[in-house]
Amino acid sequence: MATAVPALSPELQSGLLIGPATVCTFGDRPRVLASAGIAVSEGVIAAVGPHAALRRRFPSFRRYDTSGPSVILPGLICAHHHFYSTFARGLGPIKRPKNFVDVLRYMWWRLDRNLTLDDVYYSAAIALIECVKSGTTTVIDHHASARAVRGSLRAVARAVSDVGLRANLCYEVSDRDGPKIAAEGIEENAGFLSDVSQATSDERRVRRMITGSFGLHASFTLSDETLRRVRRRLESLDAGVHIHVAEDLADRKDALKKYRMGVVERLEKTDLLCDKTILAHAIHITPAERKIAAKKKCMIAHNPTSNLNNAVGVADLAGMLRDGLLVGLGTDGMRSNMLDEAKFAPLAHRMNLRDPAAAFVESADLLVKGNPKIASRLFGYPVGVIEKGAAADLIRLEYCPPTPFTDETFYGHLLFGLANVRVRDTMAAGRFLMKNGRLTIGLREEAVAEASRRLARKFRKRFLSAARPA
Repeated sequence: MATAVPALSPELQSGLLIGPATVCTFGDRPRVLASAGIAVSEGVIAAVGPHAALRRRFPSFRRYDTSGPSVILPGLICAHHHFYSTFARGLGPIKRPKNFVDVLRYMWWRLDRNLTLDDVYYSAAIALIECVKSGTTTVIDHHASARAVRGSLRAVARAVSDVGLRANLCYEVSDRDGPKIAAEGIEENAGFLSDVSQATSDERRVRRMITGSFGLHASFTLSDETLRRVRRRLESLDAGVHIHVAEDLADRKDALKKYRMGVVERLEKTDLLCDKTILAHAIHITPAERKIAAKKKCMIAHNPTSNLNNAVGVADLAGMLRDGLLVGLGTDGMRSNMLDEAKFAPLAHRMNLRDPAAAFVESADLLVKGNPKIASRLFGYPVGVIEKGAAADLIRLEYCPPTPFTDETFYGHLLFGLANVRVRDTMAAGRFLMKNGRLTIGLREEAVAEASRRLARKFRKRFLSAARPA
């Protein structure tokens, strides 16, 4: 896909020196660096260190002055999103749901069946603009549009490129709408993955902004034959599956009843577990299934606020981490603001465990350590950290710490301070997408929102029409 590799402007080729600011590096050993600078060249971080030293080292680089109460973080990452949920705003289920499967039937499956390709583009564009404004620069998205399958991932990818963010995309294959639509979903994933895999040179790979996974809905809407077909298509593709796993107990009960095994066991039997597999939710899996997923080096996308919203339960985060699983933080389409998600994440675990000290460090770790590892694995180069050679995805917040701001106090400032202030600058691949609170992307937010509203009015009529039953 040509749009996945943005052209570099002359100013980016000549280099940019950002600072001085307090720089928080993220990664396995997150550091808080005072009076630091970041040198950026060709979309990549060239150096990080004391700002004064970098000024001497890179005298020809343009300077972006961030002196004052500035804190710079890596661009944030969402491990599981649904851009298409944008058109749900202002709508509710057509009937009062009694359980999670009812929520799917009366809301989400009806919604995705009524999306057009134009709806798909604008749903994504709105969500992506919100990502820029909240400092999220990399998104792992999971898409569905049952009556607009063909070309849907290209529509989403066009929105990603128009906004300028980094994304891993997939289409949600399911048997719930019949074999024809399931087959279209398989081909949409396979065709898209073939397109994005054509970037092969090292330079092109480092600058590649869009990658793909093979999307699947959930075990209870997928037959063995469909899973086998997906497995066969994956043999020639360098990708893993991205699937909802035991989000609700109904998914586990269905697998036990039909196949006499758990959901993770079923995926293992079909040979769909690998180090590029993303298991979203994984609430109702057993310790034995956790060990299977860990052995296969699968990634888990934890979505705590969505799980609370749907009343499906709370994942055993401590057990996942204890068993060596790589766990990241997603929003499941609830929001695009990852600092918000990280701030509220511990509350689910504290209420569930009746423990007022539970999951604070663990929740922050998902954002600071887990998500960068997941994104770096999917893109093939360092993403979500501030270090030499990593993607130059950066955000700046104006924050005056009221207490000492150090390596040891970082998480407290992150979740109780930085999560409550506005993002001022957002950069992806060395390009400013927002500067001093003003969007600098090629799209005009007001025009995108107006076009979205026009489409949403038509969509709402289709959604509510008795002629289009769920």
